[in-house]
Amino acid sequence: MTTAYPGDASFEWKGINGAKAFQLQITKVSDSKKFKKPIVNETKFYSYLGTYTNSKKIKAGTFYSARVRSYVTLAGTKQKVYSPWSTVITFGTSPKKITAKQSGSGIKINWSKVSGASAYEIYVSTSYDTKTFTKVDTVKSKNTSYTLKKFKKKKLKKNTMYYISVKPVCKVGKKNCSTTVYVSNPTSVFYSK
Repeated sequence: MTTAYPGDASFEWKGINGAKAFQLQITKVSDSKKFKKPIVNETKFYSYLGTYTNSKKIKAGTFYSARVRSYVTLAGTKQKVYSPWSTVITFGTSPKKITAKQSGSGIKINWSKVSGASAYEIYVSTSYDTKTFTKVDTVKSKNTSYTLKKFKKKKLKKNTMYYISVKPVCKVGKKNCSTTVYVSNPTSVFYSK
């Protein structure tokens, strides 16, 4: 998985030689064992490196599970032969609302609660480029606010735009959600102190 935003989730995977299509299923975490009621259940043609983007069914502040498999259609028939399902990944989208404002010598960050979150990770950057974000802290699930006073072990710089993202973390068993998604829907604040 590459990115997950409210309203958009993008996946990328290595396909199987000879397979020309895939089936992707996305469901709520509560249905992740059997995928009985997937909110996304689509088949599409794709290249050897599979990609998928959906812009309608992924909601803010929600955890989902996803899996994918490749298939081929036997020549001269409509019969499909499927590969085994991939490992299930679980991912979360950013809270419905994130705000940030200058407060004294720091930046006060607030966000809406995400049901099922076991913690929240705070990411910060001085650039909108998602590859530049750095995790600055992890707070408990009962918290929905955080005051940023330092970035990369230094005091906040005067007259600097800071970009902030909050990633909800969930647990599947004893492990955190298996996802590479770490920045989504960043908010920004100009620090002028």
